[in-house]
Amino acid sequence: MPDPDLHRNPNPNPNPRPFRGMNKQVFFRKVVDQKLRPPLNPKWPAELGVLLNECWNHKLHRRPLCSEVGARLLQLVIEQRYEDAVRTDEQFEVAPQGPQGKKSKLQLAKEAAFGTRRGAEDF
Repeated sequence: MPDPDLHRNPNPNPNPRPFRGMNKQVFFRKVVDQKLRPPLNPKWPAELGVLLNECWNHKLHRRPLCSEVGARLLQLVIEQRYEDAVRTDEQFEVAPQGPQGKKSKLQLAKEAAFGTRRGAEDF
């Protein structure tokens, strides 16, 4: 059950610092003994929340390796950039690629995110 005092702050802030105002003993008791973790921002991608929860696992051997964390974060960034590019491109009517070899914004975004010769799985 979440601790109601976890984010008590006299100056409300949309991004409060977790565990603010706790001394080391209280922090240790809540985080280590009670396995309390800060709440995740609901605006963040679900995959990021899964990764953070894995990193916060109280059993060290269940936490992902740094190399895995880096690879998964890179994949999240690539996917987010691609989704942003698709949303941006959908707002504009894009003419098909003509004989001059001009590319649409979506084609350019795909190449920027994934490269022209390899896919995201190669990262």
